[in-house]
Amino acid sequence: TPQSAENKYGSFTNIQNLKSFLSARGYTVNQIFFVDQVNGNDLTGRPDDITKPYQTWREIICESTFLVNGQPWCAKSDPTTGRKILEIQPGDAVLFRGGLYTDTRPGSSQFNFTIIGTSGSPNNGRPLEGTATNPIVVMSFPGENAVMNDDYSGIGLGDAQNVIVDGFVSTCDAPC
Repeated sequence: TPQSAENKYGSFTNIQNLKSFLSARGYTVNQIFFVDQVNGNDLTGRPDDITKPYQTWREIICESTFLVNGQPWCAKSDPTTGRKILEIQPGDAVLFRGGLYTDTRPGSSQFNFTIIGTSGSPNNGRPLEGTATNPIVVMSFPGENAVMNDDYSGIGLGDAQNVIVDGFVSTCDAPC
């Protein structure tokens, strides 16, 4: 249970405790990105800070809906803060907080999670790739249920390599 895991490793608000928990599961990670569709904020999200989750997966993988000079926002620095928009790297992890995740892109017929590994996607035109020794881990936050709801494709990996997907529930409202 989440409580017993935190009893063993300490509060998951301490990033080192969470990394120890993930390591015990066989996931050695560099940075952890948090996604919280309700309480997250793409402009203030920071890796390794559970109190500053991103709101969308798109911001982490550079498939931003915001364009600057016709390019995805993630390809630029924030002009106000100078913060580089982050890109997930081999050995990183993305933990989705519990809740229902649906695609919110206008006119979209595909849940945004399917961007994992789509080589023609705006995430710098490359598939999401970990390495054999440093896979990318994408999972539900320990003890929480991240439910991916999509009418067409659920969770897709496309051309992804060395990506571990763990602990999600995938649902479909339409005939799939």
